Amino acid sequence: MPLFNFNRKLFFLALIGIVLYFTANVWLGSKSEESLDTAVKPTVSMDVAAQTALAWYHAEYGLELAHAEETVYSTDKTMSTYVTKYELNKVFDKTYAQVAPLDFWRVKLKPADEPVIYVRVAMNKAKVVGWEIAQSSKIYLGNLKVAQNVLEQAGFSISDFIIDQPINDTVNPGKVALRFTSKTDKIGEAPLVINMNIMDGHALTMLPHFEPPQDFISWLAKQDKGAGLMATLYIVMALILGLVSLIFVIIKRKQARFSRGILFSLIVFGAIGVYSYNSLPAQVASMPVGSLEFLSLKVLFISNLIIYAILGIALYFTSVSGDQIWRERGWNPWPSFKDTNFGQHVYSSMGRGYLLCFLVMGVQQLLFLFAYNAFDTFAVNDPSQSTFNLYWPWLFPTLAWYAGIGEEITFRLFGIALMRKLLPQGRGVSQHVYRFIAVLAPSLIWAAGHTTYSFYPNYTRLFEVAILGLIFGYIFLRYGLYTAIFTHVSMDIILMSISNMYADSSPRGIFLGLFYIASPFLVGSIILFLHQKLRRKHQELPPPRPVAPY
Repeated sequence: MPLFNFNRKLFFLALIGIVLYFTANVWLGSKSEESLDTAVKPTVSMDVAAQTALAWYHAEYGLELAHAEETVYSTDKTMSTYVTKYELNKVFDKTYAQVAPLDFWRVKLKPADEPVIYVRVAMNKAKVVGWEIAQSSKIYLGNLKVAQNVLEQAGFSISDFIIDQPINDTVNPGKVALRFTSKTDKIGEAPLVINMNIMDGHALTMLPHFEPPQDFISWLAKQDKGAGLMATLYIVMALILGLVSLIFVIIKRKQARFSRGILFSLIVFGAIGVYSYNSLPAQVASMPVGSLEFLSLKVLFISNLIIYAILGIALYFTSVSGDQIWRERGWNPWPSFKDTNFGQHVYSSMGRGYLLCFLVMGVQQLLFLFAYNAFDTFAVNDPSQSTFNLYWPWLFPTLAWYAGIGEEITFRLFGIALMRKLLPQGRGVSQHVYRFIAVLAPSLIWAAGHTTYSFYPNYTRLFEVAILGLIFGYIFLRYGLYTAIFTHVSMDIILMSISNMYADSSPRGIFLGLFYIASPFLVGSIILFLHQKLRRKHQELPPPRPVAPY
């Protein structure tokens, strides 16, 4: 098996990236009590949380349940964002983490012929800190004496609260919802509030939480709405790119190579399909309790698969069309298995990918540091992205192959080719300007799909990912598609594996993390081995040009 050709330039770029990455991390940690690494490491396991909730139900109702329906990691996103934005986390953790924790296990209990109850269990102590029923809009009954007993059992005194005007239920007269606002306990401008619904001497809902000011809630809603719009734009533009590529394929069908992209499309669809099922708990955890009674996991999974199948088909046509457009320009950025240099090309691309991924990681961390200082950027925990909310957390890093293959084909192979075809052919300075626009435009679309991550203000994520897109675009134009894919995959899989090893530091977790980090090397080596053993005798072909023609 051949060794890598030592590339001094890429080696030094990798060293620069490593230095940038660790320097920016240390600087962020020294300047803020909240860095952009928000990983949670609970001391209470998911199983212990479920048993704690079952024991609470038995003590409260005198009934035993055989098991909990589901347990997911959840968070009070609004308050978590508030304390992080105003750097109140240390004060909150010291004073109120045991009263109304920001991160908690949410255990679903489903008694026979009774409303479903969602019990909150603290992640650092096996203790129930609140609960609520799914049909909260249907059952209300206020009994101040019972409420007082429930508050005292939870460690509160009713005299410390203002009892808000009860909400009368016109459908069921005499039933009311109780709301208690603390006179003294608050974080910043967010007071402690307890919502309570009581029936037959039991509190069906008892939720201690802090409520930030309305102007902050409105700001957060606008941020999330903006991120949702950009994510929608991303999906729409990805589908438009697929439609445009289909049109190009139809027009140039005689020149198109229809075998291109089939394997990649199947790999991407398979990876995202597995992840879609694996992440069903994460999707549930990100939804409010009130909407869960109408949710069908089967319908949700099938609808996800339909969307991903459409995107997989679009990826196939962008593969065929992107390959055809670049060949028209006299460049082959994507050697095929029949090319005599294919195995060595993929193997070398893997080596370049590892080196370049460290540079990209360093630049990304530097951009985080810049955004933190210039725009007060911060991150909060997101249950929809947490490995705790996966059926099989050890499969999480495989998602890197979906992102690396699908996004590089769509936004680099086809996106840049399409823009160069649509833009005029300039000379001198104009040529460089058009080249920059050709790389920037698809990078902005790609970046829009990353704004739903819990980074605020969310527009900073758009700029950060767009800059990374420019780097990936240069890598693609300089070294070809396989190097861009391996760079993207290596970067994502290293970050995902580190996250997994942090959450599971057992020998098994460490072994799996190291295995995934080495997986691009294993893939490149296997492809080289298979190509050397299985390829037929073909006419010697010249190696692909390393730089795209302009």
